[in-house]
Amino acid sequence: MRIFAEHGGESVAVDANGNIYIAAGQVFVYNPAGELIDTIDIPERPSQLLFGGSDSSTLFVLARTSLYAVRTRYPGR
Repeated sequence: MRIFAEHGGESVAVDANGNIYIAAGQVFVYNPAGELIDTIDIPERPSQLLFGGSDSSTLFVLARTSLYAVRTRYPGR
């Protein structure tokens, strides 16, 4: 067992390329090797992540008072 990412969070989602999305204050995106590759800024603290939409390339981010939608490069798994 090893530490994969320095950010723990409330929710995790994975895309088709194996990138890991972690809701932890913002949405942090790690590649399969555990390297931080992106941060998605959300106006509120995210609590739940889910891929959806007609092509599964929309990351839905549930926050305390709102639901946000972010288009991603790769579809969810």
